[in-house]
Amino acid sequence: MLDSVNSFQEILGSVIENQSFVKVILSKNADQNYRNAIIESIQSNERVHYKLTQRTQTQDMVSILETGEQVLNFVAEKLNGCFKNANLFSTSEEVALMISKKEKVTILRKAVQKEVQSLTKHNRDKNYLIPLE
Repeated sequence: MLDSVNSFQEILGSVIENQSFVKVILSKNADQNYRNAIIESIQSNERVHYKLTQRTQTQDMVSILETGEQVLNFVAEKLNGCFKNANLFSTSEEVALMISKKEKVTILRKAVQKEVQSLTKHNRDKNYLIPLE
């Protein structure tokens, strides 16, 4: 099991290093504190930051991770105890890690079918019904 999780973390590290990281989704939480966690890359001030959203039943907690190493540490910590599924989206491929109830680990890789855009801003632009002049 550890070999497969370590290979997923190596894939994640190489994707972050190559700057082709779009997002990673952690789901199927074992301890039920969080439903899922989503880490997305954000381009701001010519630097790449990572937005971490942890979802509970009633609220979303958002924080910013400064470096790719923080992303790797967070994913390693959560995969070792809490979450059973991880989906990694990059500009070139999608990687899925699935851990079964019997601790069998499966890694699936496939090419990107439709291109996923990374976030360029932290906040979305508002769509007004009446245009501002």
